Amino acid sequence: MSDGKWEIRSGSEAMAQSYGSESNPYGLPEVEICKCTVCGQQFDCTKGHICSGNPGGSGPPIGGGGGGGDDGGTGSGGNGGNGGNGGNGGHGGGNSTTYNCTDVFGKSGNIDFCGQCTGGTTGKQPCTMDCNNVWGGTAYKDNCGQCVGGNTGKQPCVKDCNNVWGGTAYKDNCGLCVGGSTGKQPCVKDCNNVWGGTAYKDDCGQCVGGNTGKQPCVQDCSGVWGGTAYTRVCGGETYCIDGNQGVVDNHLKDAILNQFNIAKEGMLLNCLRTALWNNLDKHYGINISTGNGAAGTFNPCDYSISFNPNEIITELTLSAELFHAYQEQFLGGKLSQIGEDTLHKGGSNIEFEETAMGILAGKIGLGGGEAPATAKLDEWCEQFLKDHPMHSAVVLTQLEQNSWFEAMEEFRTYYIDHPTPGTSMYRNPIDYNMLPTSLLSLWELSDCDFNKY
Repeated sequence: MSDGKWEIRSGSEAMAQSYGSESNPYGLPEVEICKCTVCGQQFDCTKGHICSGNPGGSGPPIGGGGGGGDDGGTGSGGNGGNGGNGGNGGHGGGNSTTYNCTDVFGKSGNIDFCGQCTGGTTGKQPCTMDCNNVWGGTAYKDNCGQCVGGNTGKQPCVKDCNNVWGGTAYKDNCGLCVGGSTGKQPCVKDCNNVWGGTAYKDDCGQCVGGNTGKQPCVQDCSGVWGGTAYTRVCGGETYCIDGNQGVVDNHLKDAILNQFNIAKEGMLLNCLRTALWNNLDKHYGINISTGNGAAGTFNPCDYSISFNPNEIITELTLSAELFHAYQEQFLGGKLSQIGEDTLHKGGSNIEFEETAMGILAGKIGLGGGEAPATAKLDEWCEQFLKDHPMHSAVVLTQLEQNSWFEAMEEFRTYYIDHPTPGTSMYRNPIDYNMLPTSLLSLWELSDCDFNKY
């Protein structure tokens, strides 16, 4: 052995092996002869074969001695020529001969941990251990410092949408880079199911804004979000008309409330008065309470009806004040306009039409509705039911209009001559352009049939 290398020496020296020499810092086994041809034969150096020198050559024809053997072995004597015996072969006197794994004499190489011939004069580098501790493996550290590839079973990290290697940022449903190190939250669906939309639930619980095409609700004058209450200027004052309570906002209590309910039940037994109750617009929310004055009073400015607690609420009283509320709704604020007018022109029209509704309802069923100075009005109602016995849309003829205003003049004159408390509107100037359209609309809306009576 020489300098930590495998060698074949002359004579009978055997092969040897060493590790960790200065020329082999990795401690790789050095194999000088992997498959070599020595003495005319192939040998595997790892099996420790030893080669002898080649035999000596033949002597000259006349008495010459045999040739000497090769260096590195003891040659046999050559055959003698004619006339002389062959001489003994000479002893090889050369130095021990070294073969490397590339089968070139006098050179060296190493078998690395991958079984490849490297180092020395091979021009090849020995294999190394990859990051997964595999000799000659292809695993490597990616841009995130993780061992990937090779036989790790892991893929290398990639850049996220924020250009961070191995980052967790991603494109959300709005196409924005979010999460990870962006500091941004992913977009969400709005209440209209639009990703990243701006629609939202307003104070009424409705989905508005964004691409809904809807506006958010607002507070009405009574403080209700999306409420139907509204302001109204009447008589120089501003009123909040609260329509959030339905047809009526009843504040009556105890005995007077019981009277109200009994009167209402009586109203609903009459086809014309039932049409009145059913067609009051709940948007106005008639406020019903107690108050001083007449048995019943309707205030058109705030759509309120007050009943005197010292009076009995009857079916006629209730239906009369509710009809005034219907007039105000149907005529678009006519009663409040008349109240603000200096002459109150048309005031007698309003009271006369209410009286006519009571008489007409009484003739259809359950009676009632009589009033002073209504002889001509009574005749008008009788004729109306003969000409229009079935509920329908009615357009008054000129004769019917003339007889209507004649009856009204009788009515107004009576109250001018007999003024009593609570009848001031009865005495106001007549508006001859104002026909009983509220009464005619109720007749059309009802299911009345005078032929049944």
